Amino acid sequence: MSAQAASPSGERAYSDVVQVFEPNALTFPPVGRYFADVLDRRAFIKELATAEVRGQRSTTFLGELWSLVDPLFQAAIYWFLFSVIRGGSGGRSSDFVTAIISSVFLFNFTRISLNDGGRAIVRNKGLVLNAIFPRGLLPVAEVYKGWRSTVPAFIVYIPIHLLLGGAITSAFLILPLIVVLLTLINLGLAFLFATATAYSKDVSQLLNYVLRILMFATPVVYPVSLLSPTIRSVLAWNPLFALFTAFQQIITGEVPSAGLLLQSALWGVVLLVSGVWVFLRHERSFGLYL
Repeated sequence: MSAQAASPSGERAYSDVVQVFEPNALTFPPVGRYFADVLDRRAFIKELATAEVRGQRSTTFLGELWSLVDPLFQAAIYWFLFSVIRGGSGGRSSDFVTAIISSVFLFNFTRISLNDGGRAIVRNKGLVLNAIFPRGLLPVAEVYKGWRSTVPAFIVYIPIHLLLGGAITSAFLILPLIVVLLTLINLGLAFLFATATAYSKDVSQLLNYVLRILMFATPVVYPVSLLSPTIRSVLAWNPLFALFTAFQQIITGEVPSAGLLLQSALWGVVLLVSGVWVFLRHERSFGLYL
C-alpha cells in the first residue's frame, strides 16, 4: 500500500510530502491574455455591479424610485443653501446653483469609484481566495457601479438645469469627453487603492479622509470662479481639479480651454497606467495578505 493510502480506520496514513507556500514573485501575468479575460467576463462585471446597486436599494418600486429621489433631495439642499440662504438673483446666482448641483452629482461617480473600488479586493475576500479569475475586474465592476448610480442623478439634473435657466451651448458636446476622462482617473485611483488596501487594511480607513480632502480640494461644493489665481495654482496638484473646472465652465455655458482638457487627459492616462501596473504586479500575492 502506498504511503498516502487510507488506513482501515479511514484515516489518511502518514506522508513525507511537504507542502510549502511561498510569496509569489512580483511578476506580470501575460498582459494581452489578461485583458482578454477581463473583456470576456464583461457580462459578469455588469451583473456584479447591478447586483450591488440593487442590494443597496430595494427591488420594489419604491426602492427604484429612491435612485431618483435621492439626487433630487441633494439638489434641493444645495439650491436652498445657495439661493435662499446666500440670497441673490439673476444669471450669476443661477450659474452658482447649476455649477454646484451638477458638480456634486458628478463627484458622486468618483466617490463610489474610490470608496468601493478601493476596497474591492478586501470586500470580495471570499471570491478572491476561492476562485480563479482576473482580479482586475473587481475594481472595474465598482467603477461601473459608480457610473450606474450616477446616471439617475443626471436624469434628475436635466430638468433642474432647464428650470433654473442654465445655459445650453455647443460646449455641452464636450461632456462625453469629460465623462471618459473622469472614468480613466477613477479607474486608476481604484486600482491603486485596491492594491494598497489588500496589503494593509488601515488604508481602507484612510480612504474616507482621502475622499473628504478630494471633495474640498476640487471645485465641487463651491464654484471655481470664486477662487483666486493663487489658490487655483495651489489646488492644481489635485488630479480632479482641471477636469471639474472644465466641467463647471461647460455647465455655465463656457468652452473650456484646451489646456484644461489636456491636463485632465494626462492625469487620466498617468493614473490609469500607474494603477494597472501596480495592481497587476501585486495581484498574485493578494491572497497572502487577506
